[in-house]
Amino acid sequence: MIELINIQKKYLLKNKSINALNDINIKFEEGKLYGIMGESGSGKSTLMQIIGLLIEPTSGILKIDGHNASKLSEKNIANLRKEKLAYIFQSFNLIPTMNVTENVILPLYTNRNLTKKEKVEKVNNLLNSLGIGNRNKHYPNQLSGGEQQRVAIARALCNNPDIILADEPTASLDKENAIKILSILKKLSNQNKCVIVICHDDIIKDYADEIIYLKNGRM
Repeated sequence: MIELINIQKKYLLKNKSINALNDINIKFEEGKLYGIMGESGSGKSTLMQIIGLLIEPTSGILKIDGHNASKLSEKNIANLRKEKLAYIFQSFNLIPTMNVTENVILPLYTNRNLTKKEKVEKVNNLLNSLGIGNRNKHYPNQLSGGEQQRVAIARALCNNPDIILADEPTASLDKENAIKILSILKKLSNQNKCVIVICHDDIIKDYADEIIYLKNGRM
């Protein structure tokens, strides 16, 4: 599903070249949960941003479903990001002035194949599946951290993506809520989705099919 071939990423800092990633070669398959671990500055977030088509590598090839991302137009990349990829952030990124339903329904606004009623029904089904259906009218500041992260996951799942990228989704949660979130992500991988999780906590080892360690930009 995803393949990285000889990926490098360099940054210029005060006229000095910094290697954020160096010679990364790896494949990610559907139906698996991958954990990415490493110390701060090891290149984890850079790797995730490249996979998520948010930044381009300095050199190397990124393939998604066999397509070379570097050869796609900006429009095709945007469509690929919208249809195939979902990003879950550590900070939840919920809009405080919108309730849960309004936050989750956002990705569906551009979907002309669904009526408003169908969109709301889809959102309610997602919230119920994540155990927060009774919180649909609450605002983010009325929710616990674990509940906010589940809302963020529901929003990410609205367009039924094949690839789910989670950047430290448990970092601000206690152990109980971290376990709930990782259990949800594991369940999604069992539904033939490719789930890639950056995690600093060894708890990820209980859920991941494969752990990728990065150090100084190398695997």
